Amino acid sequence: MKILLLGANGQIGSELQRSLQPLGDVVSMTRSDCDFTQLDKLSARVREEKPNLIVNAAGYTNVEKAETEKELAEQLNARLPERLAQLCHEMESRLVHFSSNYVYSGQGDKPFSEDSEPGPTTFYGNTKLAGDLAIQSYCNDFFIFRTGWVYSHEGRNILTDLLKSAKDHKSVRVCSTQVGAPTPARLVADIISTGLSRMHRRVLKVKPGIYHISTQGEASQCDFAREIFRLRKAHQSVKVIPSGERKSPVSHPVNNRLQVSKLEDSFCVCLPSWQSQLATLIQVPAQARNTES
Repeated sequence: MKILLLGANGQIGSELQRSLQPLGDVVSMTRSDCDFTQLDKLSARVREEKPNLIVNAAGYTNVEKAETEKELAEQLNARLPERLAQLCHEMESRLVHFSSNYVYSGQGDKPFSEDSEPGPTTFYGNTKLAGDLAIQSYCNDFFIFRTGWVYSHEGRNILTDLLKSAKDHKSVRVCSTQVGAPTPARLVADIISTGLSRMHRRVLKVKPGIYHISTQGEASQCDFAREIFRLRKAHQSVKVIPSGERKSPVSHPVNNRLQVSKLEDSFCVCLPSWQSQLATLIQVPAQARNTES
């Protein structure tokens, strides 16, 4: 199987570069290799590669800047997946795409299911929803994975922001009203790659569509920060701040919970807790250093 991976240097994309290798010939592409906003040039590259599977981990992810960089956000989050869906339909290839919990309203206190009514409240969320709808319109063999609060040791995310703040300050200010399930990029990549492998070997038959992927359980950003510092045996204190004090040009969703039973049933997996995954990720660098020494 030939796989074309777009956004190979992003959080999820870099993990997919590793986890997709056993499935076949992986061609990785970043924005430095090809400008993803130049859709005609990109189409030519895709047709030249003739992949059986396109995995789109590219996208515009800065929720706040999307309010001012609207054209770029729309190109990467809506027009790019639309063109990829058209190409997959043309080449009879499968498309895997990553979406966001920002397509929902972010209100209420229950997890959103794949059948929940979309209701984005940010421009970023609207562009992600537009991309999802375009894929469903143009492509039959697609898998859209919606996730949220994705983190890793690389790039800017909820984990690295907290660690940077802890490095500079003895007390970390964190909002307590937003609730979700922090999910490592490595887990996302591993589950999807395993599922794709099973489908390719016809061990598993999964219906195309939209799936949620996240860890089990829920936490506020305060809960997440406290657990990080506990695992690292750090002495930083966590100061709770009201959501109104957070300086942001957009209103971030309060409810980031995602129901994951559809993915667990369809892919025959049991998603782990956010605490166990955080512990694993926090411990990996220390273990690696001990091995090297």
